[in-house]
Amino acid sequence: MNIMMMSNVYSPFVGGVRRSVETLSSELRNRGHRVVIVTPDFDKEPLDEPDVIRVPAIHHYNGSDFSVQIPFPGLLHNTLKELTPDIIHSHHPFMLGDTALRISAEFDTPIVFTHHTFYENYTHYVNKNSSLLKTFIKTLATEYANLCNLVIAPSRSVADTLHQRGVSSPMKILPTGIDIKAFKFGNRDLFRKKYNIPDEGFVLGFVSRIAPEKNIQFLSVAIKELLREELRAYFLVVGNGPSVPSLTNYFTRNGLSSRLIMTGILQAQDLIDAYHAMDLFVFASKTETQGLVLVEAMASGTPVVAVEGPAINDVIADYKNGRIVSDKVTLFTGACKWFLKLSDNKKKLIRHAAVATAQMFSKEYYGIRVLNEYERLINSKPVIKSKTPWQKIKKAALIELELLKIFSKAMEVAIRCEHF
Repeated sequence: MNIMMMSNVYSPFVGGVRRSVETLSSELRNRGHRVVIVTPDFDKEPLDEPDVIRVPAIHHYNGSDFSVQIPFPGLLHNTLKELTPDIIHSHHPFMLGDTALRISAEFDTPIVFTHHTFYENYTHYVNKNSSLLKTFIKTLATEYANLCNLVIAPSRSVADTLHQRGVSSPMKILPTGIDIKAFKFGNRDLFRKKYNIPDEGFVLGFVSRIAPEKNIQFLSVAIKELLREELRAYFLVVGNGPSVPSLTNYFTRNGLSSRLIMTGILQAQDLIDAYHAMDLFVFASKTETQGLVLVEAMASGTPVVAVEGPAINDVIADYKNGRIVSDKVTLFTGACKWFLKLSDNKKKLIRHAAVATAQMFSKEYYGIRVLNEYERLINSKPVIKSKTPWQKIKKAALIELELLKIFSKAMEVAIRCEHF
């Protein structure tokens, strides 16, 4: 099977969508299928990338770590002549998502769209606090989904939200998988020694892009309060992003810089060792559609304390493999202290429950389920005789009209909501 994936983010960008694309493409390739990934170019991108096509892009758009594709008609022409796709898998509803729809129409190929993100939560990178832009983005993503043959939702809460917003295309709930076996083995002692964390230290850890949408301000306040009360507690932060300076300055101003451990981005075994060095994983983001880092922490045997939000309930069972609390500092710190004060035996039971939960999110199971959906779509596609040049032009014109319609509808809804 020839599969073409279109994603606005990929290596070296760090985030859940990138990992989802990497995991799925790796699993499908292991099963003998060809996967071509189309993505913007980034600073410091890998040099050797078989079957990865980079399109020209504006780097560090609006001061962020995102790259934004520059429209380049015909750029994929040679690739498409060599690879006739059996399936198109879009991972975003705009930019390269538009290109995915055009290719799907040109080749009469089924198109799958994974709704990874509630995109309206990221509009601050373009225009701060614009309700019009947020409404526009939500409507655009909804109408885009309705042009696709299948929508994949990474969690039940996402699927429910999409149905409420008016997505009527067929939908499947398929959480992104991880390498469960890899996360089982990590070197806690080596990692703690490297970062001068005492053996007896109680480590609260966080792995993410360090950005406003991850609710960094709330998390900083909550952990600061906990560190003041628990003198053997440390805060381990793994990742990078625009909020790193403010986070670092906050702990410095409060006299806690010696117990803030900032590692930057970690990958492979270094990341796994970091999870194993933690006693508790803390998470305050309310914008997640799945929260892969929660599953990674649990697969490493590290329970989670998280603020309630989309997809969190799909992973955490309160008081069993971690805690879910509302976004109040006292409740969040109270949940962390609850775990800290448990007996060793109780902590062990919760860690075992966390590991058991993670088993449901294996990359192998994820790959099989997505592949089954691909095959179902391909097998149900009607047989189409070769088209005349006029029919191809007509098909291309129709998809452009559909794209114009969803853009116009999104703008109309946004303006209407802005004024009423």
